[in-house]
Amino acid sequence: EYPVQLIQTISEPTPQKFILQRKYRLLEPPFAKTGFDYSENKESLICPILLGENIFRDIPSRLQEMKADQYVIITDSHVRKLYGDDLIESLRSTGLKTEIIAFPEGEREKTFTTLNEIANHVLDLKITKRSCLVVLGGGVVGNLAGFLAAILMRGIRFVHIPTTVTGQVDSTTGG
Repeated sequence: EYPVQLIQTISEPTPQKFILQRKYRLLEPPFAKTGFDYSENKESLICPILLGENIFRDIPSRLQEMKADQYVIITDSHVRKLYGDDLIESLRSTGLKTEIIAFPEGEREKTFTTLNEIANHVLDLKITKRSCLVVLGGGVVGNLAGFLAAILMRGIRFVHIPTTVTGQVDSTTGG
């Protein structure tokens, strides 16, 4: 339903990476005596989506473009072992102020208690509206950290790096 525009193709011997921009509509309904009017679209937002093989190495340069004052990686203990430590090392090596928060893996961790613990750790890092959450993981991580990004300071920026098919279609672009 939303228009998708190809904005960049990088060709090597075979095309390995492409970037899509999707236009999402954000509603800011006016309030009337009868309640909120959801019929008017007040703003639209371009949300870049990167798809491809071997694009993990491009993450530091993409995050630098955001010019955040700090980056907080949120992941689970399993994904941290697989990718988290490498990611934080690559971000710090490019001069980005980065911290990592990992919680125990598993669907049973998708609770308000876990959300509260992560939120307290993030707030202890003195984040600002210019900070960015880097969500690294599957569906549970994406659901928890995406919700956290929405409620911190009435919403802060976040980048989702899904590591599972569920993370790709359920808790990122599918939602």
